[in-house]
Amino acid sequence: MMSVNAGPDLIRKVAVAHRADVPVMLHGKHGVGKSEILAAAAKAMGVEILVRDLSLMEPSDLIGMPELKDGRTHFRPPAALPTSGRGLLVIEELNRAPRHMMAPALQLLTARKLNDYVLPPGWLPVACVNDAADGYHVDDLDPALMSRFAHVRVEPDVTAWAAWARTANLHPAVVDLVSATPNVFATATSNPRSWTQAARIVSAWEQAGDGVEGDLVIMLAGVLDEAFAHALVRTYRSRPRIPTARDITDDYRTWRPEVRGWVKNARLDVLASTWSTLRDRLTEDEFGADVIADPSRAANVAAFAGDLPGDLRKDAVAWLKGHGMALPEARAAVGARS
Repeated sequence: MMSVNAGPDLIRKVAVAHRADVPVMLHGKHGVGKSEILAAAAKAMGVEILVRDLSLMEPSDLIGMPELKDGRTHFRPPAALPTSGRGLLVIEELNRAPRHMMAPALQLLTARKLNDYVLPPGWLPVACVNDAADGYHVDDLDPALMSRFAHVRVEPDVTAWAAWARTANLHPAVVDLVSATPNVFATATSNPRSWTQAARIVSAWEQAGDGVEGDLVIMLAGVLDEAFAHALVRTYRSRPRIPTARDITDDYRTWRPEVRGWVKNARLDVLASTWSTLRDRLTEDEFGADVIADPSRAANVAAFAGDLPGDLRKDAVAWLKGHGMALPEARAAVGARS
């Protein structure tokens, strides 16, 4: 079994397996991004993805419910399994499941059918597992069944994760620290999932606008090693302060010179993070409604969107219009440079 970095290389290999109709089993430690990679692969191929977690299922969720017809027992297939289209059928926790769940799952994955259910052509079975060799308490799978899969070990990759994190608008302080630490994924408690959680914590704490730094450290130390938690806070302090949503809606006149400075210095990371922070708050019903109802605050939002550069400005203005926030009072401010 060969190792492949989580990222574009693995996405391409999953696409090849789908075209070849060869089932895939992804091996790797928790948090390396196995499920996320499969979701990205499905999106890249333009197919569906269906994830079934055996730890949350009963046998009938796969086997179906029996019914008597013409004196014989038939099984009604579960509604959660695909009946058409193309996609990836992902089974999680395969080697942790009880035997009464493992047997039907393996039958579905390898034979592509189970009782009266048949997996439609164009759907590829995929399994994600942790391995006993990595210290996990899991069961061994039958070698004959294992031979039906193409096996790939997934390794986390700093460059690929950072590229994804930027497109996902994760907090730039987290992306900066991860990018600058080549061995950041070397320990079990420092993996792509934990850093994604850390980024969300920083963004949520920042959006609150009145948080205590000690609270931030404690929350970060809950998902990262304590040393990394402190390092992230230091990295956060060294970056420009990103304005909160209320800074933009209520006091953009004060922040406008700062925003224009970021535009001049091509600080797209800071600008994108600011827009992401604002957009997320605007999707909150009460906050967004208050902004729409207040011409002054709506104009501030539109002015900020107009100050953004290039594609970021186009995306922001289109999003605002699509969500009913480019009001007549605000449109004049969009693109204004005064």
